[in-house]
Amino acid sequence: LALPRAMAQQSVRAVQSGARARFSCTRAAGLALVALCMGMAGSASRTSIARARPPPGLRPWCLPALRAKGSKQRGRSAGKGFGAAPKRTSEQAVEPVLLAGYGDLYAWVEANGGSRNIAVADFGGLRGAAAIADVPKGEPLISVPSELALDLGQESNDPIPPALVFLRTWEAWQATQGQGDSEAGCEAAALGPFLAATPGPESADLTTPDFFSDDELDALQWPPLRAEAQARREAVRAAAAAEGVDPERLNWARWVVLSRVLTVQAPSQSLGPPEQRKLLIPLVDMCNHDLNKWNGIPSGRVGGNLKIIAARDIRRGEQVTIQYGAGMLSNDRMVAEYGFVDAAAAELDVQMLRRAARGPDAQSLVGPGAPLRATSVADDQALLKDASACLPGSRMATAVAFRLALKKALAAVGKL
Repeated sequence: LALPRAMAQQSVRAVQSGARARFSCTRAAGLALVALCMGMAGSASRTSIARARPPPGLRPWCLPALRAKGSKQRGRSAGKGFGAAPKRTSEQAVEPVLLAGYGDLYAWVEANGGSRNIAVADFGGLRGAAAIADVPKGEPLISVPSELALDLGQESNDPIPPALVFLRTWEAWQATQGQGDSEAGCEAAALGPFLAATPGPESADLTTPDFFSDDELDALQWPPLRAEAQARREAVRAAAAAEGVDPERLNWARWVVLSRVLTVQAPSQSLGPPEQRKLLIPLVDMCNHDLNKWNGIPSGRVGGNLKIIAARDIRRGEQVTIQYGAGMLSNDRMVAEYGFVDAAAAELDVQMLRRAARGPDAQSLVGPGAPLRATSVADDQALLKDASACLPGSRMATAVAFRLALKKALAAVGKL
């Protein structure tokens, strides 16, 4: 689990060499950029709907109302993101509202050769990316030069090494106050607008089981997910002790890696198999998930840029969504890695439970004495409606929504 500090710093320097070429890091420029970053720090994750305003640099305009078929909204409550795209009944309209606090991020991307046809907006309580123009099928919604992405290392099943790279970068940015003329300060300050727009350690977005209390873990009623969360915590504590970092900060950085990073093929430099890299990409990480009606396609590297391409004609004001996990994630994985329940994943839940029912732990998972049977579908539905016992958007609400989804899946396979 150990990742030497020098290796992390070397990785950051190598990736950000292009960004440094575009940012003059004299003391005055460095301090000016740090001041700019501090002005927007934290606003991305805490801007309330009531105070939402168009970001600086964009003319105010009213986005058209959107209508979508489907069930009630799923995802997260006001002020949160990201997650599944909200769904409304055909009689209800979702009118996105542009959120303040992202103007510096837009300017930074565009000043470095990127382009965008999206802005960060609130969709009835869920933060996401809204199209700010009509975009034809096949045209880019987002285009970001690859050197602006934060390369967190080679693809692997262990998220802790890339989490350490991200945490070192974030800590260097935090330490740049008054030190904009140093090499490390220059590198970190060059990423300031991007890092400031990333949900921080105190963000309300931290809704995966990694941040659950023991009571909230019990409320999942699914022992594998509880055991996984506990194993993750132990791994984070061990790595934090080995690297001399704060375990809570490392736990947050690990969440950033799991929930916001894309795996992208590196440029071919040999005759061997192409290397896969974990990248944190500005603006791309603003796109929410939609299992069945996604309209954006991550393109990988195209001409030195990382893009989201329109999968169909997209109207101005529509939410831009992609598909997380190649459309193969049941809700145990959605909750574990992203912290929300996707109602559209019901069939994937059925498949997961069928496997569990055939496995060696079938009795403890779906048998008569299983935790999942401690409450009924009706009990869970009533609890979700009781805001005094289960606050909407809370971790407890996520836990109850998850176990309710599993109970419905079990009913579909004849186990209840």
